[in-house]
Amino acid sequence: MLLPSLLLLLSLLPSNAEESSQTQENAQNYYDSSSTVQNYKSAWGKGNIHFGYYYDADLKNFSTIPSGAAATELFSSAAHDMTLRVASKLGLDSGSRLLDLGCGFGKPLTDICLQYPETTGIGLDITPSHVADANERAKKHPELKLSFEIGSFLAIPEVGRITHVTSNVAFCHLHAELEGILKEAYRVLEPGGVLVAVDFLGKKEVSERARKYVYERLKFTELRTHEEYRGILEGVGFLVREYDVLDDHLCYGYALLEASARHHGGRSANGNLLADDYKETVVLCREGEVGMNLFVAVKPEVGECQAEEACEAEEDSSDDEEDSDLPIYDEEDSDDAFMKMKMGRMDYYN
Repeated sequence: MLLPSLLLLLSLLPSNAEESSQTQENAQNYYDSSSTVQNYKSAWGKGNIHFGYYYDADLKNFSTIPSGAAATELFSSAAHDMTLRVASKLGLDSGSRLLDLGCGFGKPLTDICLQYPETTGIGLDITPSHVADANERAKKHPELKLSFEIGSFLAIPEVGRITHVTSNVAFCHLHAELEGILKEAYRVLEPGGVLVAVDFLGKKEVSERARKYVYERLKFTELRTHEEYRGILEGVGFLVREYDVLDDHLCYGYALLEASARHHGGRSANGNLLADDYKETVVLCREGEVGMNLFVAVKPEVGECQAEEACEAEEDSSDDEEDSDLPIYDEEDSDDAFMKMKMGRMDYYN
């Protein structure tokens, strides 16, 4: 099954992308591994393979981290909350067509479409087993306009009109090609379209400890910093409407994963106990070696702020009027759409 899928992937990539295709092959091998799949489906909970957002937790205090199945449940619940938070920032309506890049098992896109049933959802992933699982999930919801297919976000196949793009901790496997990834997202979006994504980040200088317990385990070759990431977004042409630094949420999530993995067992692809690798990652996260973002970026309408000088002038004017810069960390903000989705689970706001 692996060889045909790799040939398909290579056919989707530019001819000069040999190094990128090797990196994608490494990532696919990681996600195709039976141990990786088992770890995600046990320690990570209910079908999500991304990190969470914690509304009611003291993110600096790990002494209250639950153990065993309770840790798994809290991690899974927070991952679902992250999906809802992303959904609330997309601005979906009845005519929206949403593309999920690196859709995994399809749960986030399915959950978003359940909240916005008039939205058409299209999931893209390079791992055939993920796409198969996602399509099985879609069959359980025939009322939704939902589909999943194999493909690379470095060369997005023809998927028709796209008004919104999302991704959740997927671009990180190809940060050396982050500009190309974001250019592809920009290309497929219609003018005025919105990209809302969460991603895993790092530092310019990588320690041996980070390379051993994060880069080698997750098959990373390079991770961008927060400053680099935002700069690339703007360089591609996006207007960055919001950029949140969620490093503390990542640290807390890994602490929960350590507790969950102690309960479920399992080993990393490198042979280490999974819980031990997660424990080391918690330390690295608290030392600032890895982090996470959530951003909202818009493709300008035709004629809107196309020239860099015009954009700078517009930003300067806005700064003068409001006497404030775009917040880089605004985790307290939560709009009406999100509040509606959270009805019935208001304990997170107590």
